[in-house]
Amino acid sequence: MKPQETAVKRMLRQDCILLFVFLLAALGINAFVLTQTLAIVDSGALRAGITAVFAVTMLVLAGAIVWVGRHLRRNRDEVYGDDLYYQDLIRQQKEGGRV
Repeated sequence: MKPQETAVKRMLRQDCILLFVFLLAALGINAFVLTQTLAIVDSGALRAGITAVFAVTMLVLAGAIVWVGRHLRRNRDEVYGDDLYYQDLIRQQKEGGRV
């Protein structure tokens, strides 16, 4: 396996982990807000509406994160190849080397 392929796989794995952590954090924060909101609302219909909005929001957010993950997997060579190229270019410029 080429060094660039290894670097691309590592970067993809890190980004997928970051997306998963972001989804968990968003779910946790929004679930906390939901429970605190439901505690102060007396109307059953309003509670159902708030819960429905929460569920739809979390489904859309999860779908968007899954879509981003699929995009990164499908286009990993393009996305991370360019990133690695520019990282090497910046490193060479900092070292005073020629491009």
